[in-house]
Amino acid sequence: DRDWSSDVCSSDLNPYWWPVKPSIRRLAKAAATGDYSLRFSAWYFFSWSAERERKFHAYVDALAQACATFAAEQGFQLVVFGMEQLDAQACMLLAQRLRELGCESVPLFLSNECDGYVMTAALRSLQLLVTSRYHAQVLSSAALVPTVAVSMDERLVNLADELHCDAELLLTVDDPDLAPRILLALDHAFGRADAIRANLAVALRTQEDTLDAMGRWLVHQLER
Repeated sequence: DRDWSSDVCSSDLNPYWWPVKPSIRRLAKAAATGDYSLRFSAWYFFSWSAERERKFHAYVDALAQACATFAAEQGFQLVVFGMEQLDAQACMLLAQRLRELGCESVPLFLSNECDGYVMTAALRSLQLLVTSRYHAQVLSSAALVPTVAVSMDERLVNLADELHCDAELLLTVDDPDLAPRILLALDHAFGRADAIRANLAVALRTQEDTLDAMGRWLVHQLER
């Protein structure tokens, strides 16, 4: 029943343990040691190294610092979303970092604990979103939520292009000075929120028209 309309949300993941690769050697080592923490499934394992771990913590720290600073300046409540079960560990770490930075209460929505309808409703009632997850932006865009995308691959880049998002709202996980850049992007999204929502509304209508045209084409082909 909570009103999330004054909140900024961060949807977090670990962008540095991909790709997942098969390894019989790592499976045997896991069986011998009992440590399956880096196993994705069966004999598939996440990529990981000391350098990847350093980059991951730098990414989480940047998200935490930027969001905590913005929330303090603008009086926002922070919310953390884990769109997939794989994101739970990263999200809990982000929530912990936010609390260490003075954010006393950070609600956590994790896909392995929350109903998808509840998560979608909460996403669509946010005022701002910071995310590295494609589906978080897709779901929130339906409610015209301004989004700062911190991309790890081409999906959010392509989505930003399709939705005609401001260039200032698209970052990458490896950007130097990521924390201040996220903060600048949040300030941009907050200051131009009405214009961003108007642009999103136009872009969404264009996407709906494209889907309608595809449907009509399919019906025509079936009739033919």
